[in-house]
Formats: sequence, C-alpha cells, structure tokens
Amino acid sequence: MVVATVEEQFKELIQDKRKFCESLLVVENKQRQRIPFVYNDIQADVDATQTGMDIWIKPSSVGFSTERIANRLVDTLTNPGTNTVLVAYEDFITERLLTKVKFFYNHLASLNIPGFPSIHHDSTYEKTFEFYVDGALVTTSSIYIASARSKTAGRAEVIHHLLLDEHAFYIPEATENIIVPAMARRPPEGTVDSFSTPNGEENEFNKWYVEAKEGKSMFTPHFYPW
Repeated sequence: MVVATVEEQFKELIQDKRKFCESLLVVENKQRQRIPFVYNDIQADVDATQTGMDIWIKPSSVGFSTERIANRLVDTLTNPGTNTVLVAYEDFITERLLTKVKFFYNHLASLNIPGFPSIHHDSTYEKTFEFYVDGALVTTSSIYIASARSKTAGRAEVIHHLLLDEHAFYIPEATENIIVPAMARRPPEGTVDSFSTPNGEENEFNKWYVEAKEGKSMFTPHFYPW
C-alpha cells in the first residue's frame, strides 16, 4: 500500500477548501476549548453555493465570518501572490477579525507543513507571507484588514479576494473611500463576499441585495433566515 506524504496530502487538500479547513483547522468553542473546525449547516451551504461574487443576508452568531475568513485565508496562504482585503465596519471589529486571522495562521504554522509560507510583515492591519523555494524568496501573499471608516483598503495593486463584513453598517463614505477603489483593483477571477445582518433599507448593502434579487447586478443573492 502506498502512503501519501504530508506534502502530497497537503496539495490534495488545497483543491477543496472545506476539506482543508475541516482537516487542518481548529476553532474555539464557547468554553474556549480548541475543537476541530466542523462546518455547521449554514457554513456548509455557503461553501457549496458560493459563486465568487456573492451577497449574503445572514443571522448573527452562526460562524459566517469565521468560515469566510478561513476560506479566503487558506487561499491566500496556498496560492502565492494572492492579496486579500477584509473590511470591518468599525475599528474595534478589525481587531477581532485580526485575532481570527492570527489564530488560524499560527495553528497552521505549528503543523510544520512543507513549503508553508512564513510571516514577514506583521502590523496591526496587514500580514504579508513569504514563499521560499530552495531557500530563495519567490513571492509573497498578503491579507489586509481595514475599517470602513478608513481612507484606504491596503497597498496591494491587485485585490484577489474582497470581504465586506457587516456591510449594512458601513458609513456612507465607505463606498467612495474603500469599496469603489477596491472593486476597481479586482481582477476578472477575483472574488467579492458582501455579508451582513440586516440594518434597515437606507444603506448600500440593502441596495446591492435588492439589485441582485432583481437580476440587475453581477452578485448572487443568498438569504439565511433566523
């Protein structure tokens, strides 16, 4: 019987993000115990129905952002040259999202996976990962976490994954300062995930969702009831 090496198993998992997350990642439960990351029903449906350009109305406290962050972070760490931008609606939330990113990265780094990127730039808002081959630096990937109240969405020229967390709560200025410039830097194969709990009708997230439901936008609408 031929047994696959750790590196071969890792390469196989890269092709299936859900399998990767459930096989290699852990999460903390409410008792702060580390347990395997097993998808719940909503997380499984998000993974199965995503199109790459999606807008999601979701309940709170179902692990939605955890799954989306894990999915896009895994892609950032396994596809050299990938740039991901995650936008939170306020500064305090950026810290919480940053903690999730660091938690996932530190756990994966502890597994000693061959070829796994090392962290280079490690600031409050940006993480840069370096990829080496035979001891030589080949390229980098990055993840930038911004607040909707800031003036910029990172320094990367290209944004491969854009995540708009709790989009319905963004201040109006976020559209001009963050979203429009970020969307303009998305390549044809890039993804956008706009997701939020509801916050009335007077916000851009609601406008985007209504347009998606009417088939007037490039986004696929998804709704998860309470």
